[in-house]
Amino acid sequence: MRTLLTSLPGLPAGFEMAHVPISRIGLEKRLTMVDDRQRLILATFLRFWADGGERPQEQFMQLYRQLFTLLPAPALAIFLSLCDIRMLAAAVRSRAQGRNPPPAIGNFGGDIIRLWKSGDFGMGRRFPWLFEFRSLVEGNRVLQAERKINGLLWETARRLGEMHLFDLEAALCYLVRWQIIRRWTARDANAGRKTFLESMAAARQQYGAI
Repeated sequence: MRTLLTSLPGLPAGFEMAHVPISRIGLEKRLTMVDDRQRLILATFLRFWADGGERPQEQFMQLYRQLFTLLPAPALAIFLSLCDIRMLAAAVRSRAQGRNPPPAIGNFGGDIIRLWKSGDFGMGRRFPWLFEFRSLVEGNRVLQAERKINGLLWETARRLGEMHLFDLEAALCYLVRWQIIRRWTARDANAGRKTFLESMAAARQQYGAI
């Protein structure tokens, strides 16, 4: 694991970058530096954390259950702490959009679903950031909400990762932060393409086809 972690580029202080420090292909090549079991864990974790809601729920939960059995206790504790943030974010968004509760993950997934009608799912004291995030989501302030939850995940992974050195737990925290940067840069790219296409459409409407 030391060889893998020392080979990876350092991550910045924050996630709002223009480019990902290492590509997905480059990262997956580096994962071959660890033994078979560690590689299985890291590859499964990367697939789970890369999911942005596009994967069918059953596949998503299959990865979750697989990690639950694969991860040793210290790594599992980190995984569940990060899943708590992800679960609450998904719950707030689902309820605001009038959808069913998301699959229960993390330490409190079952409690969140049980207290679905409560304004804070009974989690406000434990997670005080929840009120601000809920306000952003319900106010349709999409970018601010995304930045808020990414910042929470980033700082949690950074803090937990600093407690470990050259071990599986440190690798998991690196992958989470890498994935946050990857999704954020993809969002910027998509926003840029959308603006470009809208500008082109407006130009055609005003000046006609060239």
